[in-house]
Amino acid sequence: MPGAAMDGVGLSRWISEHRPGLRVILTSGHGHAARAAQAAADFLAKPYRVMETVLRIRALLNDALQNDE
Repeated sequence: MPGAAMDGVGLSRWISEHRPGLRVILTSGHGHAARAAQAAADFLAKPYRVMETVLRIRALLNDALQNDE
């Protein structure tokens, strides 16, 4: 998020604090973001692997559906 006052890690933390039901997948090509994201969000490293991305999104959607029941 170049030029932004908040980076992706900060945004995912804000979302988890203010919108706890909203799921976030944080992505980055930087290793430090993965460590910072541990408490904030699910994490996908760049470059994306298509099947890993699909499975991660599917798991989040399944979790959301189960929580709604």
